[in-house]
This record gives sequence, structure tokens and C-alpha cells, in this order.
Amino acid sequence: MEIVVDGYNLMHLAGFASSRMKPGRFETARRRFLDWLADCPGARQADTLIRIVFDAHAVSSIHVQSVARHRTLEVLYATGETADDWIERWLHSHPDAREITVVSNDSRLRTAAKRHGAAAWSCEAFLDWLPTCVAIVPRPETAPEKPEGPCPDQEQAKLLEIFQTPKPRSRKPKL
Repeated sequence: MEIVVDGYNLMHLAGFASSRMKPGRFETARRRFLDWLADCPGARQADTLIRIVFDAHAVSSIHVQSVARHRTLEVLYATGETADDWIERWLHSHPDAREITVVSNDSRLRTAAKRHGAAAWSCEAFLDWLPTCVAIVPRPETAPEKPEGPCPDQEQAKLLEIFQTPKPRSRKPKL
């Protein structure tokens, strides 16, 4: 399975970067983000290639190659185009996109992925998937089935017990 990630989109959502960061700190944040991602269980699966695509205009040209490895990750810097354009062009040139999952919150990329037969995940769905690393790729676009019938009596009694028990309040002395 191949997972193609809109790099800065996920990096911002995961909390590694903000629009108020100073330029020198952005490269450090990107390296920390890649280290964190490479340490996630999903990135270490032998049958999974995670390809992170960054916009090259946000990268210092001194430190960047167009394609690099970061431990188990393949890191690409889209030069002369946006990461979104690179991912869409790559999808179009790929002969069979059924084994590909595109990760982005950009609706244009998700629509392009579906049009080419690839799965399209939001960044939130990808972050939810990372720690579990299930063998079968979930399709977050479909809602889970609602269980039929009422809640079992034993489960209902336990929930009522939990929610009806008042929380202890701490008393702080007035000064």
C-alpha cells in the first residue's frame, strides 16, 4: 500500500507548525514532524510506503533535494509547482491507483484521488489510523453501522452508575 500525504497540510493539523512561525523554526518543526511520523507504527509496516510531499517554496534550497529518505519515509519537495499539483499529476500518471491512499484536507486532492480510483482520507482519519495500523485499510468516508436495538441492561446500569455519581468537589480556602 502507498500513502501519499500533503505534507504541510498534515504538519499543521498535527500541531507541528503554525502560520506564525519564524522561517528558521519551520525547518526544525518539519524535521520534528518527520521524526514523529517515522516513529508511528503505521510508518514502520513493511508493506506500507508513506510518501510525504511538501511545497518546495517553503523550504530553504540549501538543505533540500527534490527526493529524500527520512528513515522509513519517502520525502519529496515539489519544485516549480505546489504539493497539491504534484500529487494530482502523480495520480494521473499512475497506472493503477487502487493501492494508493491520498491524505489531505484539500477537497480538490480528495476528489482527484477518488476520480483516479484511489482512497481519499482526511488528515484526521490518517492520524486516527496511525496508532492502530490495521491490515485492512479502513474507508473513513463510510459511517460505522449503528447497533440495532436498545442498550443491554447491564451496560445501561453501568452507564447510569457512572453518570449519576456526583464528582467530589475540592474545597479551596478563601483568602
